[in-house]
Amino acid sequence: AASEASGIPWSFTAHRYDVVLNNLLAEKLRSARFGRFIAREMLELARPLVGREAIERAILLHMGVPLSPPPAGDAPARPRPVALCPARLTPVKGHPHLLAAAARLAGRGIAFELWLAGDGPEGEWLGRRIQELRLGDHVRMLGMVPHMKLLRLYSERSVDCVVLPSLDLGNGVHEGISVALIEAMAHGVPAIGTRTGGLPELLEGGAGILVPPADPDALASALERVLGSAALRAELASAGRRRIEEAFDVSSISRELARRFAGGGQTKALVRELCATYSS
Repeated sequence: AASEASGIPWSFTAHRYDVVLNNLLAEKLRSARFGRFIAREMLELARPLVGREAIERAILLHMGVPLSPPPAGDAPARPRPVALCPARLTPVKGHPHLLAAAARLAGRGIAFELWLAGDGPEGEWLGRRIQELRLGDHVRMLGMVPHMKLLRLYSERSVDCVVLPSLDLGNGVHEGISVALIEAMAHGVPAIGTRTGGLPELLEGGAGILVPPADPDALASALERVLGSAALRAELASAGRRRIEEAFDVSSISRELARRFAGGGQTKALVRELCATYSS
């Protein structure tokens, strides 16, 4: 209504529940200059909901992160390589399957550490489960890690890979394109994720390793491969970084948004006109 009354074009960014709940998507797209979708999966889900005319105003433009230079030199060799799971302790994140995978690695006598960075309603249960599986020597619960500290773990090469064992719980409850993984990959940290939600869009094409959801055996095998091979970690680090540079660089994304907002100068002219009107 404000756009129609003022003549100033508008746009919007659609997140998962805008699509899953069909939050007036067709109406919004028909009246907007463009609607931004942050994941290919969401755009494809929206296509049959809004119709051919409205979907022509939809664009795919991911969430982005800042790109700093990747750490120089070789990653340090550790007697016990570290896998980090940066995720809230909620059912959709699939932590029980990750602990089951860790138990398989421990049973094979593999030296490793698994750090869980996050808090949430499943924390107490997961703590008990770690003890039941006798993983106390392998698994550390870090609790909620401040964002800047998490980024330092990546930049200082304190971890050897990140892992996200997310699930699809139905009714649109699944992982999107994980910003936590995007940030890690931007720092050259190898990533393992499940083939669910938006994770394939991020990790496909060799940018990371994908495994089926709710499959501790496959997850354990992927962790064993990555943690056991410095060469594979270096390969994944380079491929993951390239993927972020190509599609998730916040500077490039911001420039594209600014270009679309400008719309040939019409929006700027309207804003100047309104400012002059209301300041006189």
